[in-house]
Amino acid sequence: MDQSMFESFGGDGQISDLIDQFYYKVLFDQSLRSMFLKADMTRVRLQQKTFFAQMFGCIHTKYSGKFSRSTQELEHK
Repeated sequence: MDQSMFESFGGDGQISDLIDQFYYKVLFDQSLRSMFLKADMTRVRLQQKTFFAQMFGCIHTKYSGKFSRSTQELEHK
């Protein structure tokens, strides 16, 4: 049986690590940090992980595309 792209990439663990590393760097970047200060970063990361899992073919993930109010109200300066 062929592996899905999700499985080939490393599954939930690899996607989770990738998203966590990305947002770690975002939050320490002086030019990006202010856009995320009011966001619920736990929820933002979870939504990104869900999105990427589905995009890579995880059959157990259903990304709804709905974002929390806090992620829609990011401060853009």
